Amino acid sequence: MDREQPKGIMVSTKFLLFLPLILLPIIGTQANDRFCLGAFSNTTILNDTYHRNVNGALSSLISSNNSKGYGFYSSSYGENSDKVYANGLCRGDLKPAACVTCLNSSIYALLEGCPNNREASLWAEGCKLRYSNHSMPGNVELLPSSTSYSSKNVSLSSSVVEGFNQRLVALLGELKVEAAAGGDVLKFAVGNASVSIYSNNVSTIYGLAQCNPDLSEMGCSNCLGEALGSLQKYCYGNGFGKYANPSCDLRYELNYHFFAPANQTVPAALSP
Repeated sequence: MDREQPKGIMVSTKFLLFLPLILLPIIGTQANDRFCLGAFSNTTILNDTYHRNVNGALSSLISSNNSKGYGFYSSSYGENSDKVYANGLCRGDLKPAACVTCLNSSIYALLEGCPNNREASLWAEGCKLRYSNHSMPGNVELLPSSTSYSSKNVSLSSSVVEGFNQRLVALLGELKVEAAAGGDVLKFAVGNASVSIYSNNVSTIYGLAQCNPDLSEMGCSNCLGEALGSLQKYCYGNGFGKYANPSCDLRYELNYHFFAPANQTVPAALSP
């Protein structure tokens, strides 16, 4: 299925060498920021101390005693105004080895590709990573955000498209509620819904919702509500859509079972 990224978005091919085919397009960045996403604060590192602290926070992110939940990691490094905070979250169905690989690759990409930013974010297929100069625990952060979608409509019939979207919104709404109620270890939900698009053929919509586990139930619900609104705006009638920000993720695919079955999920107790 074709993927389309919104107009005006730049993703450096240099970074695609590190993480082939898994970087997502990004909304709201300045052209010279690439995917480093420093456009929402001071993008320039003012001194070598902060640069060293970025390296320290990211390098210490994955440790045997640092997991804050189901594949959720956070760290900090430095003092005062030069202190750096980092966190990383793996998709809830990712097995431990794959989670380690994804986070390590993302750490490497940020250190190599965003050396002069006061804050940076990266979304990969199985995980997301961010560092910043402000503490992030428990906060709902809607920016920066990423929306990606298919360029192909599910049908030429407006009535079929309308029926598809009704089923899609209902499914994602259910997953939003389930993920938000997930507790402080894992806020993650997957599911599917059947929909008739083609004659004599029943299709399946697969959906996924996830929040950082340190969010409150209300915070997670509000974040995923923002995500659902974005998908409804940009992905009407499309067979694929994904929204991500630092606090939550929402995704659906038509006829593509992209997540592991629920009974195969493994708590991500990771080692470096």
